[in-house]
Amino acid sequence: MNWTVMIEAAGDLAAEQVDPDRVDALIDVLADYHAAATAAPRRYGAQFDLDAPTAEKATEAALSAFCAAAHKAELPNWPIIHVEVMTVDEQETALAEPTFPDVLGVTEAAQMLGVSRQRLDQLTSRRDFPAPMVRLAAGPVWLRSSIEGFERHWDRRPGRPPKAAPAAAAKKLALAAKQAAKSTQAAKRAAKTARAAGRAAATTRGRQARPRTK
Repeated sequence: MNWTVMIEAAGDLAAEQVDPDRVDALIDVLADYHAAATAAPRRYGAQFDLDAPTAEKATEAALSAFCAAAHKAELPNWPIIHVEVMTVDEQETALAEPTFPDVLGVTEAAQMLGVSRQRLDQLTSRRDFPAPMVRLAAGPVWLRSSIEGFERHWDRRPGRPPKAAPAAAAKKLALAAKQAAKSTQAAKRAAKTARAAGRAAATTRGRQARPRTK
């Protein structure tokens, strides 16, 4: 099985800086492993590939190769502080995943919470509202996960329920319009009936008031 291994060694605060030429020499020594070396203040490391039946065997072989190469490159004999082993397939999968977090601007955060931009501005003054990941000239930017966390525990004020979904709101309006139409038709029928009753009553009174002919 093909493994990729990352190993790093570091010195204490009194250690001298690593000579860049020695780091280049480390790459040359590990050339058969297709290695890449790293260097930072008081530390150096390498990443390279090798074949081994298990992760344990890969770790043992990698540590042996790294220590031998560091000695040959005349690098300081510092203790190993980090070892990471994974299959090459796992590494390729990890590299293919996006590394930038999912973020929200003001408009997106307001939409998620079902409020206006002005109401969101009021909410940001709450002590439990998450701090933005960064503030840009265009406005603050939050991690999506932090806004989702706020939404889960947020108690909305009485009388201000969550904003209805467009489909539900449209359905309510259609029902209200239908009921209003029924009420209007009923009122028209009642008025028509009242007018007919009034005409009938007037006709009856007229007949009763007409004198009889002898």
